[in-house]
Amino acid sequence: PGAEGIVNSLDAKLDAALKAAQKGKDKTAQKEFKAFLNEVEAQKNKAFNNNVYQLLKLNAEYILGKLVA
Repeated sequence: PGAEGIVNSLDAKLDAALKAAQKGKDKTAQKEFKAFLNEVEAQKNKAFNNNVYQLLKLNAEYILGKLVA
């Protein structure tokens, strides 16, 4: 997929995670964040340079950590 497709896919995962978290469905939100992280990892050095990769990864891991806590 092109850059727009990747952005849309990541956005959909974050949107699903947010909606799940707002409904108190932490397990579903965690699952969506993990899917987001997997996609970010898959795009490392492809669609994303290392700076973008690190920014997305670290922020998603931080939020995921708050959901698990």
